[in-house]
Amino acid sequence: MANKVKRIITETLLLIKIFGIKNIECSPDMRMVKINKFVLPDGLNRKITSVLIVFPPGYGIYDKNGHTVPIEEIYVDPGLRYIRNGREIEINNYFGNKTRYKENIHLLGGDWYWVCISQTKKFWTRQENVTTLLQQLLLLLSDPERHNTYT
Repeated sequence: MANKVKRIITETLLLIKIFGIKNIECSPDMRMVKINKFVLPDGLNRKITSVLIVFPPGYGIYDKNGHTVPIEEIYVDPGLRYIRNGREIEINNYFGNKTRYKENIHLLGGDWYWVCISQTKKFWTRQENVTTLLQQLLLLLSDPERHNTYT
């Protein structure tokens, strides 16, 4: 258990380094981290969103091969849309209370929409971390035609 907490603290410190201490909030149990000002790619109806990341049970606990479970539960503010030719377009794999994680849509003081980023890998290595998920989020939000599965 200590390794799990250590890994989550390390990754939270990484987020503080990237986004600044004023833009990061953590739940008391270290199960969730919130980024208050996450810059979005061009082509969306806003420039900034909040992001909520929920660490899954078992995250940061590595097996003998150096594998851990991937983070899949990520949320952003409601109301995001693509803007194409002056029209708003729905974002694929962006859900309100229609998600399997429905119980988490009001965590850390937000109304959250879950972004489904399917991990094709059943595990992550030590080199993959919370920034891996944020890169996947940016890829998904940068292109309305992009598929939501990442390896």
